[in-house]
Amino acid sequence: MKKILALLLAVTMVACLFAGCQNGTTEPTDPATEPTTDVTTEPTTEPATEPVTEPASEDATVPSTDGAKKVAFVTDVGNIDDHSFNQYSYEGVTKFVMDVMTSYGINACPPLLVGVGVATSVETAALLSKKALMRPLGSHNENERAAYMEKLLEDGINSIGLGPQGMGGKYSVMGVHIENTARHPSAIGVAVNVGCWSHRRGHIIFDKDLNYTIDTHSGVTL
Repeated sequence: MKKILALLLAVTMVACLFAGCQNGTTEPTDPATEPTTDVTTEPTTEPATEPVTEPASEDATVPSTDGAKKVAFVTDVGNIDDHSFNQYSYEGVTKFVMDVMTSYGINACPPLLVGVGVATSVETAALLSKKALMRPLGSHNENERAAYMEKLLEDGINSIGLGPQGMGGKYSVMGVHIENTARHPSAIGVAVNVGCWSHRRGHIIFDKDLNYTIDTHSGVTL
């Protein structure tokens, strides 16, 4: 009986040993299911691209062989009836001058000498309007269009009928003088100065030694 029990015990131990070995083995894997390892590829450096330089046009500023430069630019060739900046500028200046003359002109003892300053800022325009009064009576702006504007304003002011001393008539001004500077047509400063019929104006020229010449009056000494 003891031999039988010993034999059964031995068989049981061998069976347990085989069972343990079987659980510890690794099942073979399918090569198709094996995880793959990503391969990092080093970034390649693109060859530097040379900047493309467009050929200069004929209108650009191009140095010439003799050291001089050619400059191309566009000018405004519009007139006072171009339905754009020029026309609106002329109309704006005209409206302002006529508004001043119809509102205050009668109080300045007409017939008047009217000085109009046109500039970018109202400060410069005010200075120019006073300078315009210092010009000799009957003189005109050197700029052809400004001189034409002087004539238009003179005719327009005369047509409102202020007359001498505001008593009515067709001669309200002795002249209109315009002085102007460079400006952008979208921003225009305008000022008006007037001188009465007696046109009290004097002009003295001094040299470096303070010698003087009075070219507006005769028989006057300082």
